[in-house]
Amino acid sequence: MEKDPEYYLTTETAVRICRQGDKEGMQHMLASLSRLHKASFFRRVVFAQASIPPVLLEELAENVFLQTWETFVRKLADGSLIVGSPEYTGLFFVMFKRGYLRELGKELRRVRVENEYGRSPMGAESPTDEAFSLRTRQALEKIGENCRQLLTWRYIEGLSHDAIAVRKRIDRASSIKMVSRCGRRFAELWRSIVHQF
Repeated sequence: MEKDPEYYLTTETAVRICRQGDKEGMQHMLASLSRLHKASFFRRVVFAQASIPPVLLEELAENVFLQTWETFVRKLADGSLIVGSPEYTGLFFVMFKRGYLRELGKELRRVRVENEYGRSPMGAESPTDEAFSLRTRQALEKIGENCRQLLTWRYIEGLSHDAIAVRKRIDRASSIKMVSRCGRRFAELWRSIVHQF
């Protein structure tokens, strides 16, 4: 018999599932948390920013949500996280909010640097297009084929994470994590190259 989604939000259930390493149970926990609370969590922390498009804020929130989930489950499993209420959702929200604000701060600083020293050009037609600066072409050459392909699909072709997941034969959560990781790597390379001129 299928259990009520609320069942997977109780602290007692979560601790038992995580300590037993029950992968299916963890999937039910994440599905229940996402279905019942993710939208309200996002509404409470994701606010419009003049310098960051709404779609990127949503992507940032998605990425932080998944990172928070991984941390939460790992800490429940090893006993380093104690939840003092019958449902874990309040503590999870606090962890998510802190993580989101931290990552938003980093993103705002990155945008400020780009506006001051030159904009990251992931918006031209192709990675070899002359519209890309020399600095950007060098960063794209250094980043590796897999990341270059992911960034091209996401930011140049404008594919959704669902579409990328289909092309790569992975799930949506993996697409979000991989694109985010590649984006950070590209930004690091792009910033480091400026010191060579």
